[in-house]
Amino acid sequence: MTTEQKLDALAATIARGAWGTSAPWGGADTVIALTPPVAERSHWSSDEIVVTPYARELSWLFEQVRDIAMDVEGYGFFKLGLFPRMGACANAHGSDGTIAELLLATLYEAYVFLWAVEHEDRAIETPVVSLGEPVGTSYETFDFSALPSFYQARGIRYPRD
Repeated sequence: MTTEQKLDALAATIARGAWGTSAPWGGADTVIALTPPVAERSHWSSDEIVVTPYARELSWLFEQVRDIAMDVEGYGFFKLGLFPRMGACANAHGSDGTIAELLLATLYEAYVFLWAVEHEDRAIETPVVSLGEPVGTSYETFDFSALPSFYQARGIRYPRD
């Protein structure tokens, strides 16, 4: 099964509402938490920090993507680019919508990033986001309303509610 097929299977699982939960994620320069981390934890100061009521579901997604990405050559080199970008995407999307919307929006960055690694051999440069801008910047103006079309084109029903 290709990386894209694995991501499609994961997206379909989310679209069916069958996601799981995990302990809040902390690794690969990314922290996912229910509440902001304690200020004394200065080693988190350069991390992408995602504070969301969906921290356990988003952490589950990060684990699923990690397991898929580990099979891609160079994982040890690019993981510090992938996960902060996913976190930046989650932050830009926000938690005002449904869990499924947040998970699928965040998963979109994994599609784009891993495609660049496998087919363009360019995502190893950590400072360069998959859309050509610093981590998080490209998502400040990203049109998340385009995601239903992206997933529908892949044969995945995008949940509306």
